[in-house]
Amino acid sequence: MNINHAFFLVIYFSVLVMHAQVDTKTIKHQMKVDAQCDNQEQIFMDLEAHHKNQVYNLTKDYKNEKLTLRFNIIESCCLQFSGESKITKKGLEITYYTSQDKVCECFCKYQFTYTMGISIQDPDKLYINNEYFEIKK
Repeated sequence: MNINHAFFLVIYFSVLVMHAQVDTKTIKHQMKVDAQCDNQEQIFMDLEAHHKNQVYNLTKDYKNEKLTLRFNIIESCCLQFSGESKITKKGLEITYYTSQDKVCECFCKYQFTYTMGISIQDPDKLYINNEYFEIKK
């Protein structure tokens, strides 16, 4: 391999890396999590229909370049959540997580509300913790 060929490969891979970085855009968002823990009977009924930590009752509202997503999960009580959101080639990717090791011995229904201003078109592909959800227009 001569020096010109090696130089070309370095430039080519540098452009690929730069292109990959441009294709992901972190989005500023507000995440609100409401814990509903009082009605354990209803929570256990919901838990029979949905697995623990399974997203359900997903809704979307897109108005004036502001996207609001709401969804529920059932998880152990006493948790606090954090989250991230970004636009990638795949679509809108949302991640929520908790870093707590200690949980209480009960269940809560958590309603997540993500609100974000998106200056691009209304996204039709959504991934929540790497699970695909189609958003109907």
